[in-house]
Amino acid sequence: MVSYSEFVDVLKSSMSAHRLTCVKHAWEKVAGNADSVSFEVLAAKYNAPAHPRVSAREKKAETVFGDFIKLCGGKAVNGQLTSGAFVEYYSEINAVMPNEKENYFVDMIIKTWGLDADLTAVSEARLA
Repeated sequence: MVSYSEFVDVLKSSMSAHRLTCVKHAWEKVAGNADSVSFEVLAAKYNAPAHPRVSAREKKAETVFGDFIKLCGGKAVNGQLTSGAFVEYYSEINAVMPNEKENYFVDMIIKTWGLDADLTAVSEARLA
């Protein structure tokens, strides 16, 4: 028997190297080399209007931002979010996003955090 939480944990741990690199690159942009950052500072840097679902008019920016605040903010402790909690937040998104949506996942990270559009070189450098 496998419990639901064990099943989800396995799914969360299956993030591709490219997705994980993008998430880590986003953390570096918002937190630098810090192990944790104020969630308030992090939320101020999150660009919900640039999210692909907002651009496609599937969701409103306020809804996307509210979801981010609720789900990622729920991982903050004493107003601080650690790099591990940030990765865990995106691991949960990864768990519900099939591999066929690799480009969408990467695009979401790039746009919401204002990263360089071409993370291919970053990914290749980290994988080497």
